[in-house]
Amino acid sequence: MLSVEIHKDLTRYRAKVAGGLTARTMACIACAIGASVAVGCYSWLVLGIPFDDVSWAAYACSLPFWALGFWRPLRMGVEEWLPLWWRHNAGQSRLAYDNSGRYLQAGLIRPMTERDARAISKAYRKCAARQRGVELWEPRG
Repeated sequence: MLSVEIHKDLTRYRAKVAGGLTARTMACIACAIGASVAVGCYSWLVLGIPFDDVSWAAYACSLPFWALGFWRPLRMGVEEWLPLWWRHNAGQSRLAYDNSGRYLQAGLIRPMTERDARAISKAYRKCAARQRGVELWEPRG
């Protein structure tokens, strides 16, 4: 059987426009330069402050655009990564593995009664208290 080894994932390829930069990176660089020029012109023409005195403000205004252009967390663009990060950190931090409601509706299991609850041994309850999630519902041996 004939096989060819491919070293790079072709789905992650980004087309380079000029100078080894993608269109997204070039657009971010243009926005960073534009922000720096805008801050410099505003400070010089409107406020009358020389650019040498407010160069830190120009750097501060252009820094987010540089970060958007070159920072790629987990090989994703920031616009892809940021909503995932936000959903992970701001959302609920626990997963529920209990599907018993679905099985009850389908008639595959019956609801637990008081007698069933008493029948579960103390050792099993201790073991179940240490386990989390789906391990809790493993059948007894």
